[in-house]
Amino acid sequence: MVNKRLDKSELHWADSDYLCLFCYDPLYYNVKSKKEICANPNCVMYQKQPRIFPYDPNSPGVRKFKDDYQQAAVKCYQFTREFLFNRLYEIRVKACADFFTQNNLVLNQLLGINYLIVSVARNVSWGSSTDVQLCDQIINECLCRYNDLKFVEEVELRIFLIDEYSEPYTMKYYDEIVEIRKVLGIVNKNRNTPEDVNSFYFLEKQARVGNPSSPFDFETIFKNHFGLVITTNHLFKLGYFISKVHQYPAKTVDLAVLFSLWPICKPTQLCFIDQNGLKEIYDGVVQKNNLTGNFPEFLDNYASGNNFAPILIHDGTRFHFDYFTLFIFMFYVFSLNRTIEGTQTLSGFKTLNDQRKIAAKRFELLIREKFRNEGYIIYPQDDSDLIITVGNKTHEYDCIAVDHSAKLVVLAEAKYEDIAPSSTAGETIVEQAILDGHDGSLIHAKDQHERRGFFTRNCEKFPCGIKQFWDYKITSVVITKHTPMINKHLTTHFMSYEKFKSFDFRQ
Repeated sequence: MVNKRLDKSELHWADSDYLCLFCYDPLYYNVKSKKEICANPNCVMYQKQPRIFPYDPNSPGVRKFKDDYQQAAVKCYQFTREFLFNRLYEIRVKACADFFTQNNLVLNQLLGINYLIVSVARNVSWGSSTDVQLCDQIINECLCRYNDLKFVEEVELRIFLIDEYSEPYTMKYYDEIVEIRKVLGIVNKNRNTPEDVNSFYFLEKQARVGNPSSPFDFETIFKNHFGLVITTNHLFKLGYFISKVHQYPAKTVDLAVLFSLWPICKPTQLCFIDQNGLKEIYDGVVQKNNLTGNFPEFLDNYASGNNFAPILIHDGTRFHFDYFTLFIFMFYVFSLNRTIEGTQTLSGFKTLNDQRKIAAKRFELLIREKFRNEGYIIYPQDDSDLIITVGNKTHEYDCIAVDHSAKLVVLAEAKYEDIAPSSTAGETIVEQAILDGHDGSLIHAKDQHERRGFFTRNCEKFPCGIKQFWDYKITSVVITKHTPMINKHLTTHFMSYEKFKSFDFRQ
């Protein structure tokens, strides 16, 4: 079911640092001069000079980037398939281990290797070279060309723009998107990167459900690492063509087979299995769990590289797998799974959302605690929900903070949400991040505006001891996990949690 989009004209009542306040399209800035522009040719504020070039898939520049990648990838065919795939696997193993341990991370190695495998896997004619130095040189060239492809895609998605003098422009909110990704742990890391880059890690730890009862207690393991799952969902959807090679069908049997392989690995161990051994495991999982499955289809989806980035690397003789790679990909595949089949009782999609709700509740409590520490009287005063019904109208309030001496009431709504990976493009960010009828900022603002009105009309029904609302200043705010695209809509203010931590509502 597609969420209803709200009318863009309602942004007339909004204030934003990131939108053109005439047409409500994203603002851009010149990377060199930092000058802000509106790039909507139908807007009165449109920058006419210098001209912004529209994306053209057939332009010489775009074709050159794509051709350069293909020419680099073709050089891989001079090696034997077994040698090349072994080397690609070794590089990816290190990238996955670094990603999991958070000690070091170079994003283009993990994503670029996956894309390269899919780019060359269908080739049927291979050479005889096993030159390691030459192979690494060509792989590095492919990774550089991959970065160029990513830039072309970001221009296509209007994250970046190019003018007639080849000057680059960046969507202004993209700087915040980069910060959001840093919080998620999606950042190129080295020994100088702060360890606490994920500032919400402590909340994710609070949402854990205890130690797993055994290495096979997948539900507990998954719940305890749901923050990692959210991160991989963003990582593997950073752009269209990366998302496409990670759109696994995620059937129940797929996850069960991958999980059957994982507990037998040790973190430092590289494992191998031939096709007969893998089929024996597959058939055993199907029979034991009363699942339906197709082994050749499983191999095509998870080991061939024909359509999706292979989780099990097949070098022509054996299937390679390891602890960290299976852990990361297995959790990601499970998060895509929406079905329950056979004796399996879990849906990864539902389980992930349940853990998000637990973290969201912790986020509410964190906001209440901040007000309490500042001397406000907080409602609800415990961990319960505050639900008020008058007539046929019912509203729930995350936090009402009252300072009777200052005659101040703050109605605070907590939104512990991450921006969807698909909404980071210039073409879609307003529709998905603001106008979405379920999770967009505008619907949150409208709902909070309605809660404020309900409070002022019925303040005597609330447990706050307020008889006449006009004696008090009433501030309504939505507190978000990250910097929001709009600052205010009607009576509702928006602020990030980072800003909220030091904000004084009494001023």
